[in-house]
Amino acid sequence: MSLKKLWLIMPTLLWSCTAQTVKPVNQFNELAVWADDGSEIALVKTANGQQQIITRTLDGEQQNAITALQARVYQKLYYMKSAGYLIVQSKTSSGWTRFERVDLNGNEITIIETPTPTASLCQNMPQTPHAYTAPDVIPSPDGHTLAYIFSPECAVFNVDFLSADNLVTLDSQIINSPQTVKATWHSNGDLLLAVDDGKTAWRLQAKQKPRVSDYPRCLQPVTLSSAIAADGRLLHHGNDNIEVENLSPSTAFGCQ
Repeated sequence: MSLKKLWLIMPTLLWSCTAQTVKPVNQFNELAVWADDGSEIALVKTANGQQQIITRTLDGEQQNAITALQARVYQKLYYMKSAGYLIVQSKTSSGWTRFERVDLNGNEITIIETPTPTASLCQNMPQTPHAYTAPDVIPSPDGHTLAYIFSPECAVFNVDFLSADNLVTLDSQIINSPQTVKATWHSNGDLLLAVDDGKTAWRLQAKQKPRVSDYPRCLQPVTLSSAIAADGRLLHHGNDNIEVENLSPSTAFGCQ
């Protein structure tokens, strides 16, 4: 990773929009997301205590096993079909969080494997007991960039921008906040960091200084690939069944 840039930004009270509530991806106990172009879905299938990732058309007529059945606990998927890869989050046997880039032929490259932070990260800072975030890797809407968000210490939020092609670090930026920060991409290619106060937010891009922003109107979905397609179709996956619920397109990515 490259040398971190430290941007010291004082929180500013901003005009606030009420965030929209989006139903969670994992409605059952398994994961299913739309491809970024809405043409296929990717899902986690469980059999005999093992899991695998498959991609398929909604009707199931075309199906491709991306990974073999294995003793893995998958936690999150992003299917960037247009760019030719998936981002996969899983839990290791030691309890760490692993992020991988998996191409459509099943070739896996580990992006990062990191311990999952707990409240102990802020145990010496009682004035900010919850100022940390779980690590996440989120692909940009165009699939060209990955944002790796994590808390190296209490009240510190780090963003590494990586090339999705070769995982080279393009830039690293740091935001200080006394409250938890959530990340979401904007359709224009900015990464938004929003503080839990519902008022304070920043726009980030690689090689640019973070800019104070209006608070996003919604925080989910965080990129084009999610359980909600651009036309508002919400996936439910469980017991080997796929169900689709029709929601308003305003709940899809781009509501930010």
